[in-house]
Amino acid sequence: MREEVRWWLNTACGDLDSAVALLDIGQFATAAFHCQQAAGKFLKALVVAQGGHLRTHSCLDLALNLQERGLEIDEAVISGCRTLDRQYIQSRYPNGLGGDPTKYYDREFVEELVECVQTV
Repeated sequence: MREEVRWWLNTACGDLDSAVALLDIGQFATAAFHCQQAAGKFLKALVVAQGGHLRTHSCLDLALNLQERGLEIDEAVISGCRTLDRQYIQSRYPNGLGGDPTKYYDREFVEELVECVQTV
């Protein structure tokens, strides 16, 4: 395995660990952001492993790029990417949703996001 692939995988695992830890202490909006980051970095590891380089934070763009490279990407992964990508801005910025992001997130929703990451 290329060293750069390991970097992306290690960082992705760190984001997923952070998301779970934040979920456990009730920091749901920040956990949501780390879910999106984890999935994106797992996908970026695959792009790099395939010899590619794609500068994007979009899980969906990364998954579609992998499809274009000939990898079979399940529709559940595509769906999960769409759900996760919506958390990139909305979970962090009050103007993303028109108010305090923390009021839009709860344990159940973030648990669903963790499942999306695991699907990816």
